[in-house]
Amino acid sequence: MIDSRSGLAPRRVTAWPYALLSAAILFHPSVAETEEAVDEKARASTFRAFAFQEADRYTFRRAGATGKAFTRSPESLLHWSNPVSGSICGETFVWTENGRPEVLGSFYRWFSPFRHRANEFTSLAATPVETDRLGQRVWTTRGPGVSFQPIPGAPAPASTSPQRLRQMRELAKDFTARHVDEDKTERDMRLLNQPLYRYETTGDHPIDGGLFVFVLGTDPDGVLLIESRLSDREPRWEYALARMTHLEIRISHRGQLVWTAPRLVYATAVRGHTETYTEFAFKPGQDPNPPPDSEAKP
Repeated sequence: MIDSRSGLAPRRVTAWPYALLSAAILFHPSVAETEEAVDEKARASTFRAFAFQEADRYTFRRAGATGKAFTRSPESLLHWSNPVSGSICGETFVWTENGRPEVLGSFYRWFSPFRHRANEFTSLAATPVETDRLGQRVWTTRGPGVSFQPIPGAPAPASTSPQRLRQMRELAKDFTARHVDEDKTERDMRLLNQPLYRYETTGDHPIDGGLFVFVLGTDPDGVLLIESRLSDREPRWEYALARMTHLEIRISHRGQLVWTAPRLVYATAVRGHTETYTEFAFKPGQDPNPPPDSEAKP
């Protein structure tokens, strides 16, 4: 008899103590958790390299523009998972123009209860956006991705960059978000207290801003932009909100509902590709660029 775990022939021992010892080892929580953690870590590492390759297959620019495309962040802003929904790993990138975020994108892979992978994007631009994948037009938004509003009761932006970052973090704490599942189950989303991306632009209309996200697990489903913007030649704090899911989300400020993203019909989000949020799903066996591992099976 060969022990499937060690590959060695076991010594003859009295059956019951051996069984008890085996059960203790097999079901000890620390052992099970460690094995699972190692498995998830390996999955995430393998997919991370693939996500960078997939991100570079997309090109974003303003609709009708012929100039330079938006610039992808050199690194993933967030390595994420969502144990609430299942076994899944993802990577999030931002595409910018002159330093300002214009498109946020996540590339993710399901392991359970689903088996597909997907690429999802949300527009953070003030104008429509056009997107190509390997030279083929795949997404054109029908309008702007975000609209900025003044933050009620916000102080004047501070004079130094570190002080403004502290202000952004405090202002972000006043926003809360709820996620509504397909079965109408509602969940509070958690605000990550550091911006995924901090940006400062110069020129005639300087902007200092932060891109914050609301998460389930660490999966970003809601986006909060906080920017110091000029209004009547004076800077003030403003905010804008965006979705990163086809499901309904609601965002409140100091307990008052300020924004709702209604549930999108999944087929519309995945196949229409005109909304300011869109998703491209790839089923195993029908994926033109499958993840390079043995788990990508039909």
